[in-house]
Amino acid sequence: MKVSVSITITTFNEIYKILEPYAPTPERRLNALKKLKENGIKTSIRIDPVIPFVNDDINEIEAMIKTLHNFCDQVIVSTLKLKPDSMRRFQEKLPDIYKKFIVYYKEKIRGNLYLDEDYRYKIIYSIYKLAKKYDLDFSSCREGFKELNTNICDGSGYIKNSV
Repeated sequence: MKVSVSITITTFNEIYKILEPYAPTPERRLNALKKLKENGIKTSIRIDPVIPFVNDDINEIEAMIKTLHNFCDQVIVSTLKLKPDSMRRFQEKLPDIYKKFIVYYKEKIRGNLYLDEDYRYKIIYSIYKLAKKYDLDFSSCREGFKELNTNICDGSGYIKNSV
């Protein structure tokens, strides 16, 4: 069977209830990863998006990866790209956090606001090092740091490598 599954777990922190009110809990997603892995399916965990002042604490990210590393083959990350609708949601739902992080959004690429490149690299590189520490493949999506990727961003490298 040539299949790979990616599952997003943005955070184990309770703020997930505000960010993803209708999504399965992180625990249910973790259980899904376990079942997939038990059945020999290649899995990727997406810590996506990484949001300043929400889920960018490197110690929390390491705790997540440490919890998940036995149930996944790859860590996939990207930072929050702000579109007008997501800016409005953050202003409404998390106004204090929005005021803190908006000052770091300095680049406009294809109509979206991106975190400052140096700040983005710092975040992405820190997570890359954690993936290596736990012997996992790594990729970042639409960040511009392809040199850090050890597999394709969507996990399809596992399918292509098994053909």
